[in-house]
Amino acid sequence: MSSESPALSKPIPNDKLPPELGRKFYRLFQEAYDLFRRHRDEASVKDVAALLQEHFKEEVTAQPLLASAVSNDCLQWSLLEVVCKKTYGTCAETIQLLIETNPHALLWARPNFDGFIESATIHLLPGDGYGELYPWIVENYPWVFQHELCQEQRPHVQLLKAYGDNRCDLQTVRKFYELYPQGLREIDRSDLMVPKFPLQVIVGGWEEPDADLFIWMVEQYTEAVYHESVPGRTVLHDVCFAMGQKENDFELVNIKATPNMAKICRYLIAHHPRLIRKQVHGEGSLPIHHLANSCNRPLVQEMVILLLKAYPACISIQSYRWDPDLSRVPFIQQVFPHVLNEMAIEKEMLRLKKMSRDMRKAAAFSQNRSSGSSSSASNAHLFVSVAVVFCSWAYLRVSDILPARKEQLQDRIAHICRSMEGEDVPEEEYDDEDDWDEDDDDDMDDSDQYD
Repeated sequence: MSSESPALSKPIPNDKLPPELGRKFYRLFQEAYDLFRRHRDEASVKDVAALLQEHFKEEVTAQPLLASAVSNDCLQWSLLEVVCKKTYGTCAETIQLLIETNPHALLWARPNFDGFIESATIHLLPGDGYGELYPWIVENYPWVFQHELCQEQRPHVQLLKAYGDNRCDLQTVRKFYELYPQGLREIDRSDLMVPKFPLQVIVGGWEEPDADLFIWMVEQYTEAVYHESVPGRTVLHDVCFAMGQKENDFELVNIKATPNMAKICRYLIAHHPRLIRKQVHGEGSLPIHHLANSCNRPLVQEMVILLLKAYPACISIQSYRWDPDLSRVPFIQQVFPHVLNEMAIEKEMLRLKKMSRDMRKAAAFSQNRSSGSSSSASNAHLFVSVAVVFCSWAYLRVSDILPARKEQLQDRIAHICRSMEGEDVPEEEYDDEDDWDEDDDDDMDDSDQYD
């Protein structure tokens, strides 16, 4: 179908309909409005919903004008809107019938009692249990999402919120954005202070987003990863905040320190390392600050170690008062020296491998150029001998000595992680007098050579 937006038809108050048609509208309206008021148990609702579908199909097919009418009371609802709002996801076929009859009704909006524009029915579908229809709508009526109203208030943001509230499944979200990929590039400005791409919206839901869906969304539009909802704050801050959040006295919290969220965090750290150094303007918070007070959680410990490796200098960065001083967090105090030493070993292994390759190339070049005097041949032979000795020594360190040291460090880190696992405790400040363990001081002194 055409993606061009046609001129919207205008709603017709039901008292402007012929009397008999107006009565039919009222009967259908009341049948949908009272569905859950009269029927409470699931079995009877399903039976009545099927009957409602038959009534609507019979009447609306015979009189399509019914799909263009609205109630003449203060609600001013169309049949599409009343079925959407009052049947709670049980009448998808009826919704589809009404849209097919008059898709314009999806975009009818009106001022509410405060004089502001209400969302149209297209915005309400996901929250009322009909998000599953979005792929079908965008496939058959793409102009709906290009309409001015939908450009001002992105309806697919409501789909993501429904997904975050467990009212919409993963497959629906994925299919919708496959059919409407430009939606991933559209910023939601409903909150003018915190504009967001879909990528930020999906992380902020009550339920955590599926990691594979998140990664797919990033791959479709990578720029969204670097969007700052407020200056300096990126989606990595949001992911770390979700993983580190604890229960408190002010709000209900869904703990998200899960393998799924850890997969998202690992992906962002590995593929978008620029995010690691981003500091929230006016606060100074790095992503790692959102994790620091939850280092009793194994997956949080893993993410903290990855972030320390990626940005060791973060330990000296001070953020605002409600974020912990990283250098005083007990877990980081103990693990950081070992992390530095492990990084130094990895750097040495890479350096020795490169030097060995260079020595072998230089030795081969020297042999090829030694066909002249005996002195040059002697020098070349000496250089080759030195290269062989060096490469043998480097191979021994890279293949045996350094891996053994690295394994010892990893065992120490693993021991620290296990020893600091435990139940969540309330947020707390770390005392200025907290000192580093003596052993860790020694480790830090040893690691200074790698700075």
